[in-house]
Amino acid sequence: MKQAAEVVAKALPLPPEPQWRTCPGCGEEWCLPPSMNRCPDCAAEAATKRLLERRRGNREAVLARAAVPTRFRSPVARLRWPRDPRHRHRPLEAWRGEPWSVTLHGQPGVGKSQLAVELLYRWQCEDAALTEPFWIRAGALVRAIVRGEGEAERARGCQLLLLDDLGQGMGNRTAWIVTGEVLAERYDRERPTLVTTNLRHTALERAHPATADRLLDGLICELQGASYRG
Repeated sequence: MKQAAEVVAKALPLPPEPQWRTCPGCGEEWCLPPSMNRCPDCAAEAATKRLLERRRGNREAVLARAAVPTRFRSPVARLRWPRDPRHRHRPLEAWRGEPWSVTLHGQPGVGKSQLAVELLYRWQCEDAALTEPFWIRAGALVRAIVRGEGEAERARGCQLLLLDDLGQGMGNRTAWIVTGEVLAERYDRERPTLVTTNLRHTALERAHPATADRLLDGLICELQGASYRG
């Protein structure tokens, strides 16, 4: 038995040994296995670059995974980046989760949802770590919470939430309370959140003061102009 085991061991090929090679990315000498042609850091950087390039080249699929409706997946034809008058030094187009939220308000049809989706997509195309954005209408979120559906937990825990049309379909106190609880949880955990609404901040204060107060800790930007719908 011992001799047979020795024969089998001798017959097995030895794995190739690592070799000292120059990494074409950083130019440093690394002891790498034959299966690797770059050092671990440069290999990770190249993988990240490929991922971001795929995202930039496949906008439709990226936004579909975030549950963004087909209507909002096309690039915005006319970009108008508003400013929060309290924080003019914080350009909206550069927002990447600090402060915790952005509230876009304005009349129906001025492009709030399209702009929010554009901001979500641009962030995904610049940060490979952002893998779990999620779009949901406020009214749908209320129904998901009441029914115990999975979208409610996804809204609570996703890396970036786009809550669209806050105030629509929320005609009772309970709707505001359950939505406010989701936003309060995200606020406490500093999870980035985009909110669009037709309501001015004073109207939000009347509807649910606690939610309005938390949104004050983020950027609040108004979109003006004629409706895109004519």
